[in-house]
Amino acid sequence: MFDDRLRPVVGRATDRVVVPFERLGVGPDLLTAIGLAVGLGAALTLALGGSTVIAGLLFAANRSFDALDGALARRTTGSVWGGVGDQTADVIVYVSVPIGLAVDRPELWPAVAVLCGAIAVNLVTVLAASQPRPGGRSVALASGWVEGAETIAGYLVLVLVPAASPVGIWAFAAATGATALDRLRRLRRTPSADSDGPGPPPPP
Repeated sequence: MFDDRLRPVVGRATDRVVVPFERLGVGPDLLTAIGLAVGLGAALTLALGGSTVIAGLLFAANRSFDALDGALARRTTGSVWGGVGDQTADVIVYVSVPIGLAVDRPELWPAVAVLCGAIAVNLVTVLAASQPRPGGRSVALASGWVEGAETIAGYLVLVLVPAASPVGIWAFAAATGATALDRLRRLRRTPSADSDGPGPPPPP
């Protein structure tokens, strides 16, 4: 919901940060891989009953790498493959963190299961509604109610404030599901390129 407003500000900052990576010949896929490892570290920390502060910092670092790999991709060799790989890494982290929360809290498993399902459906709608940018360098992800900024804020609350679960997980699952349904509604109203309306029908 807020990503379009935040993107110019974040973009200016990340464009400066990634200059050294570009000069060293580091590719965006490597930053994606590092970010994925850090995000899985946050989930593992939670699963092992470690510090929620450390887990929160690792998750924040994962989100930072997510911003950096996109900025580097725009300056170097970004591709549709890289964009989809980045989105896939995001989903792996978004699923693993709540699972980490639930490892030693069985009462959270129903909410976590629903959240993972909502994330999966939401990913399908995001990719279905997204379009390659000119030149095939990356993908322009479809907007929705729950995007990156909302996910970062929501997950940090879940990680840093354990008492917020399971209500927080149920609430985030509901918001994610509602986002997917709204995107499906918009897709249903969008005519396909080979449809016969609106506009004149194709020649026989």
